[in-house]
Amino acid sequence: MYPWAPETSASTSTESMSGAGEKSPPPSSDANSNRAVHLPLWVRVLPFVASALLFMSAFFAIFAPFPLLIARLRSGTKWFLVALLTNSLVVALASGWTSFGAFLILGGVVAATMGAGFERGWRVERVALFGVLGIFSAGFAWLVAYSAFSHVGVFEQLRHQFTLVVDIMVQAVAAGPEGLRTGILAGAEISEWREALVSELPGAIAVFALMTVVLNMIIAIRLNPAGVREKCGLGPQFLLHWRAPEVLVWPTIFAGFLLLFDLGPAAWAASALFKSLMAVYALQGLSILAFFLELWRIRGGFRTVALVIAIFLMTPLLLSLGFFDLWFDFRSKFRQS
Repeated sequence: MYPWAPETSASTSTESMSGAGEKSPPPSSDANSNRAVHLPLWVRVLPFVASALLFMSAFFAIFAPFPLLIARLRSGTKWFLVALLTNSLVVALASGWTSFGAFLILGGVVAATMGAGFERGWRVERVALFGVLGIFSAGFAWLVAYSAFSHVGVFEQLRHQFTLVVDIMVQAVAAGPEGLRTGILAGAEISEWREALVSELPGAIAVFALMTVVLNMIIAIRLNPAGVREKCGLGPQFLLHWRAPEVLVWPTIFAGFLLLFDLGPAAWAASALFKSLMAVYALQGLSILAFFLELWRIRGGFRTVALVIAIFLMTPLLLSLGFFDLWFDFRSKFRQS
């Protein structure tokens, strides 16, 4: 029987010993009460391929760790490793070994680190931190191994990979429709846009890694598989009251200050750190906005529309709400007023 298939326990009747007139409750009339619930075959197979399908869909690739995380939390390490193996083989056979390595990092490592953190009852900030560190540690290990195999220095290989990604994006834009090309380039030449893209790519990768961890963690907290909220001591309204650790404000200010100077290659690290921290404050801004929407009882589709508009059209507002909440505490001030 598959470990994630729920089973119904057998009904047992016991005779009461408190008095002669009492009778034990009648046994259940359900003929299937003593048999396990048989799930459809596609439901049993789904954990072994769902992460691979999400990863190869491109648009939903950011949610690829979640099925593996569910297998880790509900079924244990053994079935998690089996699911990771089958999903990895599907990715390798369908997309090649480069995608196989990316899936192991973005899918397997994220699910493994987050699952371990949830089982140990860590704070969500610590779970997210270890998830992001896991992505970068595994990525660096893969880069070192690939560099040794190809007899190229690590930093040369890193620069080559960045250049390769940028070239693919530049070719896609250059071959696109005129309107799309004009909108993306914003009046700049292809060469200028390419140089700007190279400098922005490390920050974009850092933000993507953070969002991969955080979005899957938010889904896990909301769905509460295997009681992760109880293990981590989280209430059902935790996401509406979450605040970033206060200590993050100083690295954010320092990283933003470094961006004012021409630091050469070190500017990549400063840019990646600053954008990652501002992404954290954007999440806090979303938490504040969700709190207000809940307070005004705006739910369902209207809440989804409001959050989508805020993310895509009002990003500076979210950043401001999250960053200055340390000093103004908007939720408390609004309640007092």
